[in-house]
Amino acid sequence: MRFPRPEVDGFSLVELLVALALATLIAGAVGTFALAWQGRTYASYTEAQLHNDFRYALNTIAHHVRKANAINQGYLSNSYTLTIPDDSSITFGHHVTNQTLWLKKSTFPMCSYVAKFEVDMSEPPLVTLKLTSVDQVPGIKRGLPITITRQVRMRNYSR
Repeated sequence: MRFPRPEVDGFSLVELLVALALATLIAGAVGTFALAWQGRTYASYTEAQLHNDFRYALNTIAHHVRKANAINQGYLSNSYTLTIPDDSSITFGHHVTNQTLWLKKSTFPMCSYVAKFEVDMSEPPLVTLKLTSVDQVPGIKRGLPITITRQVRMRNYSR
């Protein structure tokens, strides 16, 4: 005796392969979009962090310059010594090979990726601090180099 064959409403192998190929294409497109978005987000975050580091460094140095009596360039062209009214001194400068800006000791960096640090003392008691970043920072492909300038008036300047 033969039983009637039940009608099966399943998928054939070809239909399953087509569905799998479409799902792979959609997942690949979403993955590519997510990786591009992550790269842009990381670049924006890194650029903002670099701006914050530079502003922090200039604000810290400006705070000390404001209290200083005099600024003397160190024996290295990239270091400066501030004379404070309480007979103390603070040294800051730019470490060229490590691309860092340091305060008090060259082993204590304040910010990285510094290509150039300039102090203009041509119009005392007004001091101009200028900080320029390097041309390439990992993760950032646009907006470089960054240059931040700050003018500070030395309140205790003695002629």
